[in-house]
Amino acid sequence: MIRDMSKLKDFDYSVENFSYFITMNFKYKLNDRIISSLYESLLNIFIETDFLCEAIIVMPDHLHLVTKKEVESYFTLSDLICKLKSKSVYLLKQKKLIPESFWNKKYFDHVIRNEKDWLEKIRYIINNPIKAKIVNSGDRYPYLYYNFEEPGDTRPPSTRDDEALGDTRLFSMRSGKRVVIS
Repeated sequence: MIRDMSKLKDFDYSVENFSYFITMNFKYKLNDRIISSLYESLLNIFIETDFLCEAIIVMPDHLHLVTKKEVESYFTLSDLICKLKSKSVYLLKQKKLIPESFWNKKYFDHVIRNEKDWLEKIRYIINNPIKAKIVNSGDRYPYLYYNFEEPGDTRPPSTRDDEALGDTRLFSMRSGKRVVIS
């Protein structure tokens, strides 16, 4: 049985339509080649889960992601974390990029409660490589992904409430467009 590391004791992490902000740390700093392979692996692993990757960034010593459960099932947030960690290590070992796991055991989760909270987490992810002085403002960080292809109303259904986002728009870094948040 997988041990649930969640923080909210009375919250059912198997319920769909909630977004989560996750932080997972590495035991040591990863080099660019490992980061690149990890980033690609994680995006592919999401396809095998009941969760949607709304945003992810892989930094040299940690990663952040915003994810949302797409369908009702027994697959929990802990199951997702376990799958991301174990399968990514397996894939990177196959490529002979790592000799052993680089993940710390613990992770940190935050249930996103409303639209404002969701937008704050997205902004945090976008600004993370700038704050860490890995890239300059306006530069493209290659290990940053958003699941938003077109401009428009990108509010996640799980966090829609009466607050208006105004002109907030997200563009996919994957398609080469800059991320714009007004």
